[in-house]
Parts: sequence; structure tokens; C-alpha cells
Amino acid sequence: MLRYIYNLLFSNQEKKIAAQIKKKHKQAIDFQRNGNIMGYSVLMNEIANLEDELTRLKDDSGIRC
Repeated sequence: MLRYIYNLLFSNQEKKIAAQIKKKHKQAIDFQRNGNIMGYSVLMNEIANLEDELTRLKDDSGIRC
């Protein structure tokens, strides 16, 4: 029950970060296909940072007794 309430309140941030990651992946693919390796590497670094933050949020979302 508590987990359900917690997910209602705080899952939006996780979904928002996941959407950002998906969007940046698409942009990175476009950069790579167009030969913009610098832009690709910058986006991949941002994606890695967002994935780390998403992992941290998922780890912190566990309710401890």
C-alpha cells in the first residue's frame, strides 16, 4: 500500500528521466549517422549521467522499514 502511494507521488521523475534518455538516444543516432562524432559523444555522456541518476532514483525508491 505504501509503495503504491509512493509510486503515485514520485514515479513522475523516473518517467521524465527515462523519456529524456530515449529522446537523447534518438538524437545521438542522428548525430552518428551524419558524422557529427563530437555531438554524438557529448550526448552519450549526458545519457550515461541520466542513466546513473535513474538508477540512483530507483535504488532510493525502495521503502525501508
